[in-house]
Amino acid sequence: MWLQGLVCAAAFFTASAIDLPVWSDVYSVKGVIFIPYAELAEPFSTWYDGPNKQSRIDYYGDMVKTYQLGKDGSGTSLKIAPVTTEEEVNIRTCLQVNGSQEQPIRPQTVLPELKGFEYLGKLLSDEVIEGIQTQKWNLTTTVGEKENKYFLWVTFKEDGDQKIAVPVRYEMRGFNSLLGSHYDHYFLRYDEFDISPIDSEIFSIDTSLKCQGFSGPGDKHIYTFNPMAEFIKPETTGHLEFEFNKFTKKHRRIYTNQNERLLRMEIFRQNVRFIHSHNRKNVGFSLSVNHLADKTETELKALRGKTYSKEYNGGLPFPYTSEDFSNLPDQWDWRLYGAVTPVKDQSVCGSCWSFGTIGTVEGAFFLKNGGHLVRLSQQALIDCSWGFGNNGCDGGEDFRAYQWIKKHGGIPTEEDYGPYLGQDGYCHADKLPKVAKLSSWTNVTTNDENALRLAIFKHGPISVAIDASQRTFSFYSNGVYFEEKCHNKVDELDHAVLAVGYGSINGNHYWLVKNSWSNYWGNDGYVLIAVKIGAAAEKPPQSKFHEGSMADGHSSEDSDAENQTEFAGILSKWTNYIHGWQDRYIVLKSGTLSYYRSEHERGYGCRGALSLTKAPHEFDECRFDVAVNDCVWYLRADSVEIKQGWLEALESCRVESGYATGSETSLKRHDSSVSLQSNNHSTASGSSFKKGSRTLREKLAEIDTYRDILSQQIDTLQKYFDSCVELDLGKESQSKESPPAVDFKGESITFKTTTAAVIDTLSHCSELVVQREESWRKRLDREKERRKHCEVLAQKYFEQLQKSRTVHPGPDLEEGPHSVLADDEFYDAVESGLDKMEEEQELREKLKTGQIPITPPPTSPAIQHRLWPEVDRLVKQQVAMARMGIGECGTGWQLFAEDGEMKMYRREEEVDGMVVDPLKAVHVVKGITGHEVCDYFFNPKYRYDWETTLEHMTVLETISDDTLVFLQTHKRIWPASQRDVVFWSHMRKLPNDQDRDGPDIWTVVNNSTESPEHPANVGKCVRIYLTVCLLCQTRVHPPKDGAPITRNNVSCKITYCSVGNEPGRLGTSISAEGGVQARVPKILKALHLIRDQSNKEQTADVLTPKS
Repeated sequence: MWLQGLVCAAAFFTASAIDLPVWSDVYSVKGVIFIPYAELAEPFSTWYDGPNKQSRIDYYGDMVKTYQLGKDGSGTSLKIAPVTTEEEVNIRTCLQVNGSQEQPIRPQTVLPELKGFEYLGKLLSDEVIEGIQTQKWNLTTTVGEKENKYFLWVTFKEDGDQKIAVPVRYEMRGFNSLLGSHYDHYFLRYDEFDISPIDSEIFSIDTSLKCQGFSGPGDKHIYTFNPMAEFIKPETTGHLEFEFNKFTKKHRRIYTNQNERLLRMEIFRQNVRFIHSHNRKNVGFSLSVNHLADKTETELKALRGKTYSKEYNGGLPFPYTSEDFSNLPDQWDWRLYGAVTPVKDQSVCGSCWSFGTIGTVEGAFFLKNGGHLVRLSQQALIDCSWGFGNNGCDGGEDFRAYQWIKKHGGIPTEEDYGPYLGQDGYCHADKLPKVAKLSSWTNVTTNDENALRLAIFKHGPISVAIDASQRTFSFYSNGVYFEEKCHNKVDELDHAVLAVGYGSINGNHYWLVKNSWSNYWGNDGYVLIAVKIGAAAEKPPQSKFHEGSMADGHSSEDSDAENQTEFAGILSKWTNYIHGWQDRYIVLKSGTLSYYRSEHERGYGCRGALSLTKAPHEFDECRFDVAVNDCVWYLRADSVEIKQGWLEALESCRVESGYATGSETSLKRHDSSVSLQSNNHSTASGSSFKKGSRTLREKLAEIDTYRDILSQQIDTLQKYFDSCVELDLGKESQSKESPPAVDFKGESITFKTTTAAVIDTLSHCSELVVQREESWRKRLDREKERRKHCEVLAQKYFEQLQKSRTVHPGPDLEEGPHSVLADDEFYDAVESGLDKMEEEQELREKLKTGQIPITPPPTSPAIQHRLWPEVDRLVKQQVAMARMGIGECGTGWQLFAEDGEMKMYRREEEVDGMVVDPLKAVHVVKGITGHEVCDYFFNPKYRYDWETTLEHMTVLETISDDTLVFLQTHKRIWPASQRDVVFWSHMRKLPNDQDRDGPDIWTVVNNSTESPEHPANVGKCVRIYLTVCLLCQTRVHPPKDGAPITRNNVSCKITYCSVGNEPGRLGTSISAEGGVQARVPKILKALHLIRDQSNKEQTADVLTPKS
């Protein structure tokens, strides 16, 4: 019988199970590509027919189909995808790229080439993946100083006297040249498989489709045309030698000796990698292997002589004068003002042009929209701008995207259009609302540093093109990047990025640039590029209301009002679900919170910064969150005192900035998070009015500049008209000088542009005046509200003070001259309270030591009990769920946190409209057995040792020796209500299906139930409902020398699953932060204490094979 739910290809074996698999050359398969860093899960379907040299791979169902047909000649690659033009929407279009002798089209497999893979051995490789026992194979390669690791998990099925190897999962961690030459992590999960003959219709194209080439840039994107090729081909030496041998035969290369051959092969490898990188171009050409592929950079420079004809892209000029730089700050970073969205990963898609375009439009819309950042959709440009010459994932250009946005009246938001897919998709923008209407865009002068600096400061983030083909850029980490080999001519730039600021470090001036290769590349996704390297840039498109959207800058008078004190230290910052909490050096200065990887890296620039306010966390007393617009930092101090110091420093910044409005007693998670650019708060501060006044003065200064320019243009045109009139009247013979040579068309266009700029600037001045008046009005209204609020608070506090004087205090506060109790009454009350406390402590001690009976005897056989069917059913269900692998059946466990050896998972689940998201933790404890762990978790006499929040426990009923019904009351943790729970607990021994001679598996399952004698939600306690499963398996590692087995040779694999909820609360009663991550470590700590006590014995008396 075939294993269900498994995507794989067959490998037939006649030797032992550790022989290298050999895949079947005919198969069909379905699966999913997971790219965690890009947050992508891309489903695919594949049909592979090796003998007939053809294959087909579909992505996202049948939205994008790719065909690799190598049967005839050099082969043909086809791509059927939805294409949207100005005339048609989502038309299924067939795009074609033909192979050549140098680069033939071959069928594409989705199973890895196993040359070089090694079996890790039974001890290391036998793992349970996706709920299936597998063998693990590994390949490790080195690229420069970077190490790649490839893993393959395989299981087997019997087919007569043959074994068929079935792949379960293929994973890569390391370097990938197509994905931007940065470290990445991805894996393929195989879900279905069939080795039956494939119907020829699978490889047939709809006769109504006529395949065509690309109409614009991107016609040579072989690798993005078929991105699966990069995923399943590791950088093995065998593959490199194969390609290099083909190259030498084709171009008849003969080298003097083996050393030169090895050198040329290394150069060949580097140039091939350069070609892959260059094929991400945001212009209309890509590269392929040719006769120069074994040449060094120096050798290639001597051969370059190609010219470039620049096409006018419709952008306006960017004139400026020296006066524009009078108030230009030395450093600027738009991230501090919330104008930049988080870094994304473009994945295997040549869509960098869309990220540059969207980042620019987002910044311009941020300035126009009163400092409110809106995420716009890159996917909409990829899907819908084909009609302007862009080609989706196969290349495009910024100005073509601007043309599309301008014609369609804006662009949809990411929330409305949907997330970024990393693949071409169906265009559905026509029926969605659009924002950021666009009237024009402006070209910033190429290689003009002053112009680019001024444009960034006054108009927001700028889309720029750079040379990203250099290998040093691919491995950039931090510092100011400068590469002598980088090119700065327009025709030599191959990658679109976003310039969000500028500054200097130790005298080295830099551009602050945001990339689209995920935040695992570079400095959290950013790079500091030396100003010495020029760049071609385009100013952001302006809104239809005015062309000159400007950002507020800082002046000396503003900086004097800011807090100059510095508060710094090490905090744990939440990075992501893979790496969790990481120590970072945090600096609070001048109202800005910045962080660095360590203190000694401050000289290399911060890894992120926010203008901020404080937000204490609702549950974790050492944690606080800081949020500005879409950017949230999760921070955690080592103690409450350190956290309080940070909160006071943050609070002082907020108060001095004028943003401390509203309630200060709220414990909501993000209530106090305020953007300095929001309409609700920015006008409240004094510095905002100074900036508004300065902006108006700048606009008036611009009008003066335009007036001078217009005067010169009018004089030039007037002289030209006078000359024309004189010529028309026949007075040319009387003129001593020839008429001036004037480019009338150019002068008229310039005159029209200048007059339009004057009109828009006047419009902007009018808007600024109106906004200023509105700001004053709002400020007055807020002052009135503050005064009213203060009066209400004062009256409230006065009433509370009056009440406190009339409240009858407790006996512990009545001692002394103010006491209203007689001496005998006072001391009786105190002694009574102390006696009660002593009785409770004595009861707890008796429960712990087992000196009083706490377990009533069973009243009937367990199988006859009313709860037994439910117990038996839920135990089997929970054990099966605990054994479920990662992502299995589409609803399996997904990793969300990791702490040392402990890994935590969750599943998305909804019951009766309520999100319950079960949680799971897996850990290994050495020196203890599974039976001991389950007994410790089940036995009532140990419950107080590890259940630290337990106030009182009662065993209501004994169904059997291994099944009890509990009532537990937990301590009240303010501000939550006190909680209680009624549940049955069952302990069971399970057979070991994987090793019948090995130790058994033990489990304890707890599940809420009802008790008529103890109804829910009566009194002060709120009833909680839970389901908990503890699954423990003993592992024995016998000593090699045959010595007696001790606890040092024993370990226990613990799987802990939990799900529950409280009435009125969504999610689990034990949250992801406070449940598995807090509860499980406490249990494990208690287990370590038992282990340490047990280790006093020389041998393990419980280590029988079935323990």
